[in-house]
Amino acid sequence: MPFHDTQHVRSELVVLLEAQLDVLEKETFGGVSEAELCEYEDRHDRICELYDELLERESAA
Repeated sequence: MPFHDTQHVRSELVVLLEAQLDVLEKETFGGVSEAELCEYEDRHDRICELYDELLERESAA
């Protein structure tokens, strides 16, 4: 995986993980809506996809 692609994937991961942390904080201190929980699950799925992609590309290198 070229450096540019790796950086893009990592940047997306950072953004997604920060959003996940925000939801967990909200849940702890004030509650979250059903929509936010659905978005949380969608982000979780995307995070798993990105990690798999990074691992796959790393093992192929």
